[in-house]
Amino acid sequence: MRTAILKIVGFLGLIIFMDFAVGKAFEKFYFSTTACKNEKLIHSLMTSDEDVLFFGSSRAQHHYVPDVFKDSLQMSCFNNGLGGQNIYFHKAILESTLTRYTPKVILLDLFSIDFEKTDADHDKARLTVFLPFSHVNTAARNTVLMMGWQERIKLLSKSYPFNSTFYKALRNNYFPVKAEASGYIPIHKLWNRDIENENRTLASFDDAKVRSLISFIDLAKAKFCKVIIVISPSYSLLAAEDNYKRMAALIKDRTGTDVWDYRTDSDFLNHRELFADVLHLNETGARFFSGKIAHRIKVEVLSK
Repeated sequence: MRTAILKIVGFLGLIIFMDFAVGKAFEKFYFSTTACKNEKLIHSLMTSDEDVLFFGSSRAQHHYVPDVFKDSLQMSCFNNGLGGQNIYFHKAILESTLTRYTPKVILLDLFSIDFEKTDADHDKARLTVFLPFSHVNTAARNTVLMMGWQERIKLLSKSYPFNSTFYKALRNNYFPVKAEASGYIPIHKLWNRDIENENRTLASFDDAKVRSLISFIDLAKAKFCKVIIVISPSYSLLAAEDNYKRMAALIKDRTGTDVWDYRTDSDFLNHRELFADVLHLNETGARFFSGKIAHRIKVEVLSK
């Protein structure tokens, strides 16, 4: 009996040792000097130091050209936007950033997944991107724990956070993709369909997301950042019932922050050649849009 117990203890000890060894090896591989230079999320969470930071989902990632803002505002800029992510992701990046330094301007591109109830994929499922950072970054860990109580148990493992990162780490170390221009990714497509009325069914507001959104604004304002909330252009005609208008009114009421809504701007609605699809501007549209926003920031925000 004693021998059996010793074997079990020895076997469990071996598993724990292997888990620790594998986890440490993957951590070193994922956060190598070379990989850090080629992984946008590492910069967003841990090393950014730019004056102007952009936050949001794919519409932020593809709509805000840092070079355009840099030339106009004479400030350094970085685009933290990431496709499919919502306010939980954006808030974690902001929280981590504010522990290191205070940016001058925070711009959030507001999208429906930031405040509406959605499917699991656009709720918390994509927060797994923070797993590799869960043992080195408090904001990332706290956001991972939002996915469920079981994550606290899983994180006892040193290798679990890196289970799905081998390809990314391999790519970043040996086969890096073309360097992104300060986080911005252009879309080289032309939309060729006629404009249509927006006809999506209105979703209910997600109270947890709304609280995170308001908290995002309050956190930035508490550090005396200039906070700008923008709704990007879309190539569709607005429906009479509109959640964005309701959300903009709520933001104004709770934080005093105006929302810049460009969905009815004729400079875009009359020019489908600026779009890649209904929701996204192409590179030409993004540069034009970035110029408009940069000018407005200079005149209405930074001059005050």
